Amino acid sequence: MDEYLKLLREIIAIRSVSTDASYQTEIHKAVKWYKELLSRAGAEVEIISGYDNPFVIAKFLVDKSLSTCLVYGHYDVQPANIDEGWTSEPFSLRIDDQRVYARGVVDNKGQALIHIYSVIRAFRENKLSKNVVFLLEGNEETGSPALPRFIKDKSKLLKADLALISDGEIVGSTPVIEAGFRGGFNSTLQVKTADLDLHSGIYGGTAPNAAHELITILTKLIDAKTYKVNIPGFYEDVDTITDDQLKNNKSIPFNSKDYKDISGIKVILNEEYDVYTQTGLLPSVQITGISSGYNGQGYRNGIPAVASAKINFSTCKITIGAKKLQNSSENLLIRLNQVMLRSIYKSTILMKE
Repeated sequence: MDEYLKLLREIIAIRSVSTDASYQTEIHKAVKWYKELLSRAGAEVEIISGYDNPFVIAKFLVDKSLSTCLVYGHYDVQPANIDEGWTSEPFSLRIDDQRVYARGVVDNKGQALIHIYSVIRAFRENKLSKNVVFLLEGNEETGSPALPRFIKDKSKLLKADLALISDGEIVGSTPVIEAGFRGGFNSTLQVKTADLDLHSGIYGGTAPNAAHELITILTKLIDAKTYKVNIPGFYEDVDTITDDQLKNNKSIPFNSKDYKDISGIKVILNEEYDVYTQTGLLPSVQITGISSGYNGQGYRNGIPAVASAKINFSTCKITIGAKKLQNSSENLLIRLNQVMLRSIYKSTILMKE
């Protein structure tokens, strides 16, 4: 355990954030760290570029006659700052009451390293009963845009008898097999009401305010009573949730008090369904960021000319094909745009994926 925690502390300290281009140096530092660790352990390591952030491929080959397990994980993480609710530096490992805290511990450096470290030990002690191939990517947090092309191009390199995804969780102390994940895409909505910010003393009350207009639009996305998405056609392609699925999800251990304590929320929305059904089998729209006006120290009495919001869509059509998913995404954007166009005046709306 001490050796594992030492390694975890090292990789956690590398701020391999993929959603911000200013962290590219850290991305490549993480790739180098994995390459050195896996090479020292006896793996055949290959770093493959040309597919956005580099892929790390590491092969532990025991015997060609044995079956091969492909293990997927990712080394990139989301941004994190201590002023966002962390009780300690997010890129510094903290152990408290037998729990480990840091950015990437759960998603996904911690789990991936458990698999890597376990295979390294088994390989070192001649106890590895399968060939193992690790596939580590650096763009999971940006939606893995190059992963399908990479798999297609490198199918021979990734050939395996079974695949294991390390990017998952357990429920309390209960292991689970995740049968599927929601898909998703992100969009940015921008509202422009003027060519520049205007003085509130001169124009206040007569000039449209981009922040006001954006808020008006965003409040129309979700029904305030049912918390369902208001975009026309949003639920058209959703698979019917079966009684067996509901029964299975309700049987998964769940403690609402722990859920609220861990997340800091006061209430669980839409209790028509259990949490696992809501987060696994139903689509959602989430506003993940809002920007407008002056946000520096003190006050500037200006009416914002521009306001923007980042919006995340989670989709859950299990049998949907890649082309249909793309078309569905485009259709949702069009429908959302239509909803917004009906609710705005004297403004320009820009929406992009």
